[in-house]
Amino acid sequence: MTDFAFEATGAGSIAAQSIGTAITGPVTVLTAELLDSARDVQAPAGLTNLPPLPLCFGRASELGSLSGTLGQSADGTAVVQGLGGVGKSTLALAYAHEHRRDYNVTWWIAAASPVHIEQSLADLALRLIPVWSGSASTEERVAWARLWLQWHPGWLLIFDNVENPAELQPYVSTSGGWVVGAEIAQFMEQAGPYLSAALGAYGAGVLTRAEDAAVGATANAGRSILHAVWRRRSPAGRPELETAVREAAEEPEDTDAAAALRQQIKRTLRENPQLLAELAAQLPTAGAVTITASGDRSIAAQIIGTAVTGDNNTIRP
Repeated sequence: MTDFAFEATGAGSIAAQSIGTAITGPVTVLTAELLDSARDVQAPAGLTNLPPLPLCFGRASELGSLSGTLGQSADGTAVVQGLGGVGKSTLALAYAHEHRRDYNVTWWIAAASPVHIEQSLADLALRLIPVWSGSASTEERVAWARLWLQWHPGWLLIFDNVENPAELQPYVSTSGGWVVGAEIAQFMEQAGPYLSAALGAYGAGVLTRAEDAAVGATANAGRSILHAVWRRRSPAGRPELETAVREAAEEPEDTDAAAALRQQIKRTLRENPQLLAELAAQLPTAGAVTITASGDRSIAAQIIGTAVTGDNNTIRP
């Protein structure tokens, strides 16, 4: 008989000899057909749920400021803050009504709590794919709406009556996509040593030089990150990244140059949510998590979505 030894420590970790399907953490599963529909479903022209616009006088300067901020780029974000009752919601609503034809979707989100936010997103799914949404759970509709927003740029979301800004962390919108800002920050923190090693080993030619096994795994991991980021940039955006890489490599002690390179990488990650997921998966997981498994058909993982061991297994959505 074969001896098996399993050990899994840390939240969400799992270790087993044989496992059919294992899911850790809260998961909302959408079928392949629904995943495709999030890409394929188009919003009706001018889709909106804006409340009626009350009278809004004497706010031309503030409306102009909002227009300037949100109109600068596809990932514009503006925050309207002030004492209660000064007209923050009215100002945001006036802007949304005035510019609703500039966006494919203009959606008003009640944001007093996460429950309110998710209900507003679930309502968006109901408007976009009503037949399925009518029998789907709120969690499923929210997951679908977030995926739809990833696929379809050119929308405006207004989060109204935010009591706790931290509750917006999972709903930070960028470049018509849906990216958790904290995820990018976490990735950049983890990737820092790899990027520094790559710049040190390859210098300003890191984007053009072939991989060299002699420089070590850390430097080559950083090189891979930079190459992946460069490939996802548009031809027009690549020179900016190349300049930032060159300056950071030539001046390793220059904190401004390092910050400029980080901004270029963050920009690319905001514009490419899938790239963030791909690169993050390549880095070691942060934190004190130890997982080991040994023996025939054993499996160990910190977080696992679906794992299958054995022969001739089939999993269908």
